[in-house]
Amino acid sequence: LHTPYGYQPFRIVSIEKSGEYTIMVYARHIFFDLNKRLINYVPDREVSGAFLVSDIQNNIDIRTKHNITSNITAQKVIKWEHLNVVDALISDDENSFLTMFGGELYINGWDASINTSIGKDRGVIIQYGKNVIGVNCIINTDNMCTRIRPTGSEGIYADFVDSDRVNNYANV
Repeated sequence: LHTPYGYQPFRIVSIEKSGEYTIMVYARHIFFDLNKRLINYVPDREVSGAFLVSDIQNNIDIRTKHNITSNITAQKVIKWEHLNVVDALISDDENSFLTMFGGELYINGWDASINTSIGKDRGVIIQYGKNVIGVNCIINTDNMCTRIRPTGSEGIYADFVDSDRVNNYANV
């Protein structure tokens, strides 16, 4: 697939045919093949981000073409067990690489890096009405929740808890 960074490899994960003329193809970047690769061992000791991604790369259950790097020198103690590579690196879990070390993910073909910064500050501000030619925005509130009712075991219910914005929407 052609992207602003050149051609990128994607893996087709499903194809759906509906009707006579419509075919939907779903694909993921080849980086996400690492969802199926497990980390055999990651040390339970203080290591830098750069060392950790190198250690991950060297301890994937099955060798891949992927090359993962980092320039993060901060040191943290991380202990992972039974994680796939993608979850270990970029999940929103409190022990993921990105949560612990921060940084920005850059994926280019078989190479991935998590560095302190992948861009450059060129003094450009992207702000509505300035430097913007147009905006395409989709807002979907189907799964938005403004009121919850906590429930416990054995049929215990608490009072409703409302969002501060509960009255901003037609449906609570």
